[in-house]
Amino acid sequence: MNSYAGLDERNRSETSIVSTFLLLGLLIVPSLALAQARLLIDDPNLEDYPFVKVPVEVRENNATVLGITKDHFSVFENGQQCTVIELTCEIDSSSPPVKFILVMDVSLSMRFKYNTVEEDRDSLKWKAAKAAIATVIQKLRPEDQATLRTLYRSTMTEVPFTSDRGQLLSALFGLSLQIGTNIYDTIYNTVRDVENELGRKVMILLTDGSDQGSLYTITQAIDRANRADIPIYVIGLDVRVWDEFALRRIAEDTNGDYHLAPSSEELQVVMDKIVESIYSQRCVLTYLAADTCNDGITRDVEVVATVPPDTLARSESYSKPDLLEVYHLSMGNTSRDFRDEEIQDIPIFISGAISKKQPIDFSFTFSFNPDDLEFRGISSATGVVDGTQVTYQELAPGRVEVRGADLQAIVDVPRRMEEFLCAMEVLVLQKDSIIYSDIMVDNVQVGQDCPAYSEGFEDRIQIKGCADKLVLGVDTTLVAPGGSRINVPVLLRSYLDMEQGLSYAFVVWYDSQLMTYRGFTTEETISSTLPAMVTETKPGSLYITASPGFPAMPTGSLITLEFDTEHRISSHSISMEFSDVLMAQDCIPDIEIAGEGILLDGDCNKVVMRKAGLFLSQNAPNPVSSGDYSTSFLFGVTGTDECRLEITDTKGETVAVLIDGKLEKGTYSARFDVGNLPSGLYMAVLREGEDLVTRKVLIER
Repeated sequence: MNSYAGLDERNRSETSIVSTFLLLGLLIVPSLALAQARLLIDDPNLEDYPFVKVPVEVRENNATVLGITKDHFSVFENGQQCTVIELTCEIDSSSPPVKFILVMDVSLSMRFKYNTVEEDRDSLKWKAAKAAIATVIQKLRPEDQATLRTLYRSTMTEVPFTSDRGQLLSALFGLSLQIGTNIYDTIYNTVRDVENELGRKVMILLTDGSDQGSLYTITQAIDRANRADIPIYVIGLDVRVWDEFALRRIAEDTNGDYHLAPSSEELQVVMDKIVESIYSQRCVLTYLAADTCNDGITRDVEVVATVPPDTLARSESYSKPDLLEVYHLSMGNTSRDFRDEEIQDIPIFISGAISKKQPIDFSFTFSFNPDDLEFRGISSATGVVDGTQVTYQELAPGRVEVRGADLQAIVDVPRRMEEFLCAMEVLVLQKDSIIYSDIMVDNVQVGQDCPAYSEGFEDRIQIKGCADKLVLGVDTTLVAPGGSRINVPVLLRSYLDMEQGLSYAFVVWYDSQLMTYRGFTTEETISSTLPAMVTETKPGSLYITASPGFPAMPTGSLITLEFDTEHRISSHSISMEFSDVLMAQDCIPDIEIAGEGILLDGDCNKVVMRKAGLFLSQNAPNPVSSGDYSTSFLFGVTGTDECRLEITDTKGETVAVLIDGKLEKGTYSARFDVGNLPSGLYMAVLREGEDLVTRKVLIER
């Protein structure tokens, strides 16, 4: 076996051991200098943001460095260190096809036991070498190819490039041992044979000896491999230290790798590592972004890999779109109906992404009509935050600033979802009818760690009010002739809310000696739209009911009862008393009875009505704001004289005439368009003959 000092010249005689080691030093130093580690990274993947995934690979020469973990990496965004979550790696199945050049040492020394020259009857080293090469063949992808070459005194092509694993394995297990170990000639001749093959080529050389009698030098073999761009991965089996230096030089100077495998078990592990490093490994480094705001600002990402003795760094960048969170406040899907004279909560909901891991700040202004609502404070109800920690300041009547400063969010709110934030506690003031009242939330500011856009809202609530008292009775001015059929209207002298349902029940007692009940009608009455019923429970007693329905008019005759009167020579008062009266809309008002009798005349005159006078209701809405444009009046006339309904200013000058002329007896409505009249106090004046009724009208701009 030749000494290592004879590597660079053919047939040079062995020199001293000192010269050998000096030459080894000269050969090894430049080869180590060629080893280059590189860090490769690709564009960050933001699909799971704020978890950022960066494709990474650490390569030394042409091979992937194995055994890298997340602990080898540090990540910085705009100079701020981020938390590395994980590193996942797998073989990149999309890497280009590989042409494997499998070179097997079949010299007679392969039959020896490891680390001896003693023959091994079981041929463990020889069998292990074949098994290791078989591992490479079995891992070939469909697009890969391999050629099998043997190394001894000559170089033999056992199988040319093929993807047929069966052919390769059959040839491998049919190999037999030969004489000689011409390593450099085998490398040189093999590279020469395959260098014109297209595609990526890699040589794996497995040997247990040193070169013996090659015509080419180690330098010539290495140069030929480098010109063909073929890295050589060398596995040394049971070799002495001076031979290992030569094998290491071949590997490192061709940008391959060298491994020593002095046992069968280690040989299999080494071969697996080599195959993994030849195939590109796709690794993904996942880290948590330091700044998660979608503000459009570019993030410079620096990935640092510490692989002793090297510290490698590469940079990429990414930008999140300018998609700042939009927080929108609203009343949500809650009811807008409120009962007067009750304390109610007006809920405020928030939509937009909120993390309970971060504190939240918010403020807004709550505006309302102080004639309809009285602010009582913030409800203690808990939603996104603890309601007891929300503060407020009354800025003016009907205007309150609400603030939550550095509060801990209690729940997570996904983007585009809605969650309860807090509630305004208000007292709903008493109203005689259903009205609509506007509320507004503006000057909204909401934020967590990131700046955000914030929006308020305008909404309208319905206040269900009703009269505290209703006045019910009969028209005491009615005079009924004896021996006639008469209609007796039951009068409602108060006003109902037309938007609230009405139901009622009561008993009418009358003198059955003077009148006999014949029936009822609801035509042209409040109950014309209600399912009314009259039951004569006994002579002199009527049970009158109406199931819920909307009234046909706000005031006037509730229902008309029909009676036959008895003949009397002189006039008599007929008592008509009411009991067990219940009338309800959205509330149950008190009932006042006014009028419990009529007059039975002794002659045969027809029913006559004494003049009952005028009425003029308060206009609605009042005051009239710039957004209302008009207001309406309800009024009644007797029909006996000309009537006039006009609007005057404080000087008594007429600014509008709504009605002018004679009307039939009844109830009417009139609308007043305020036009461009300035703010101030005006009077509505209703005249009929000598009678006059007035109401105050307020216009606010």
